[in-house]
Amino acid sequence: PLKFPVLLSAIERDHDLATYLARYTNQQVTVVVGGGGYSIERGLYNSKSYADMDGGMLAAFGKLFARDVKILQYPNITMDGAVKAGEIPEGSAGLLHQYLVKQGHIMPIGKDYISSEAFDSSSNKAFCGGSREVTDSIKAGNSDWENFVPPEVVEIIKKGNWFVRVADGSVDPMGDVVRFLQNM
Repeated sequence: PLKFPVLLSAIERDHDLATYLARYTNQQVTVVVGGGGYSIERGLYNSKSYADMDGGMLAAFGKLFARDVKILQYPNITMDGAVKAGEIPEGSAGLLHQYLVKQGHIMPIGKDYISSEAFDSSSNKAFCGGSREVTDSIKAGNSDWENFVPPEVVEIIKKGNWFVRVADGSVDPMGDVVRFLQNM
């Protein structure tokens, strides 16, 4: 079990999430990215996500790292169970990434800090899926998402009947959260 509070989020703009969380703590905020089929270029370094901001990606990163925020980059685990080091973006985003790593703002998670289960392709299915796989499974109304979360979480979600309205499209909880953060 973790000894820290954890929030799972699909909010694409990490600086919005970190800014929101920093309002409620004077402790370090840590955002973990990676795992599954995560692409850091489609995620953290997606310039389209910052197109509406004056200053774009650099302004967003300035906001993100002005507070005591760390980003931990988890290795990717493909659907066949292969573990691959977290990708490094290409071009100018790659240079920015190198700088942020050297400054300690982004920290790749090394093998010493990863469960041995994650490296066993015969049993690491829970580590292979990302938020997209889970979301797609929920929307499709099937139970594939259960492979990507701990059994205790599956039980809580089923007891609360949490995904019925998400699966039928009558509610978009992430859309509500994103709209809330955008109006902060």
